[in-house]
Amino acid sequence: MSQKIKETYPVILIPTVVQNIAVALPEAVAPEIIEKPSKEQPQKPTFKVPLPSKIDTKTLIIWLAVGMMLASTTMSILVVIVTVLLIFYIYNKEKTSYGERKTEYDIKRYKYQTNLEKYELESQKWLEAQSNYRASTSSYTQKLKTYNGIIDELNTKVPIAKKEFNKLSNIELLFGSNAPKGRTEKSFFRVLNQHFPDVEILTDYQVVKYQEFPYTPDFIYYDSRWNLYIDIEIDEPYNGVDKKPTHCIDVDKDKNRDDFFVSNNWVVIRFAEEQVMRQPESCCRFIAKTILFLTGKPIPDVLKKTEDLMPINRWNLSRAKKMARENYRDEY
Repeated sequence: MSQKIKETYPVILIPTVVQNIAVALPEAVAPEIIEKPSKEQPQKPTFKVPLPSKIDTKTLIIWLAVGMMLASTTMSILVVIVTVLLIFYIYNKEKTSYGERKTEYDIKRYKYQTNLEKYELESQKWLEAQSNYRASTSSYTQKLKTYNGIIDELNTKVPIAKKEFNKLSNIELLFGSNAPKGRTEKSFFRVLNQHFPDVEILTDYQVVKYQEFPYTPDFIYYDSRWNLYIDIEIDEPYNGVDKKPTHCIDVDKDKNRDDFFVSNNWVVIRFAEEQVMRQPESCCRFIAKTILFLTGKPIPDVLKKTEDLMPINRWNLSRAKKMARENYRDEY
């Protein structure tokens, strides 16, 4: 069974029969409920404090009029003198208190300007909130319609797909293997179990093609409810012991191996060792996206927030030898 060689990691191979029965729907993401903004527009602040004058002319005129009336009535020089002294006192008091009144005025005027700027900003935000709410309401309605459509389709397709997956024939697993383990397998095993706790992550199982040459997957993602098998491999460019090149795209060993698994209805995912070392969570996100495509199972919330996996170029025999000479695996 021939498979087209992909030039970068991660590599994913899905059997045609599995693609045909996969749910193959986007993730159903419920739209967030929109909170309607306040109906009341912010109130514009008022500023009614008049600019004070140095002399309160009205008060002086009133006192002068009162003094003249009293003087003309009593014809008393004493009354005239008292009136003049009062007027002089009021005049002097008004003149000396002008600074305080002007300061008070300036404070109130500053507060008004500050509140006016705040009002203009809040008013603009209020208008934008009203506009955004009207636009987002329309968007929310469309997103909700799409979400409900995906849910309805999932409810229809998932039971059918699950039934078809369980009809697939699979090869027998034999426990026990003495295949050497890579330096990342132990740590990545823990990460896989952390993010996929409801399925079995199997190691040390053999799959026999020829009795003398069994295959040992690095990890087997096995969901018994779906009869779904995924061979998860971690590829390094050269052996850590003797530095012999491995997993080269111009050598048929891996290709023949992958063809065997795909022909037996297994999905195959290959990561570069560098990806597993640098971005183990992103590798799990890639697996979760594959599961979503196959079964419709949502991506775990923690992996939704994980960055996408950076691609790594695959290597041929010549480049693998160069990587070995340069001790490339020591760089990650």
